[in-house]
Amino acid sequence: MRTVAQSAMAGLAAASTRLARSAYNVANVNTPDFQARSVDAVAPSREQTSKQANAGMASPYHGEMGVSSTDLTTESMQQISAVNAFRANLAMLKADDDRTRRVLDIKA
Repeated sequence: MRTVAQSAMAGLAAASTRLARSAYNVANVNTPDFQARSVDAVAPSREQTSKQANAGMASPYHGEMGVSSTDLTTESMQQISAVNAFRANLAMLKADDDRTRRVLDIKA
């Protein structure tokens, strides 16, 4: 069974990974034939290229050579979401720390 702190730390790591991946995609927006990568929310260590993530979906760039698959709107939303997830997990970690501190002060 995971403790609150372990869950919060895992959430912080996942949010950090998502933000780093999104920053990497934005940094390569002008790289020809760059395939943007996404991070699986369930298993952050598993990455997918945009071709794998959007298999079977029509692309507005279908057939064009040298165009990056990075969508800046999607990346902006990913970054906002990652920052919010980081803040939520940080608040959970602080609340657990405060709770533990109160318990230890009562017993002392």
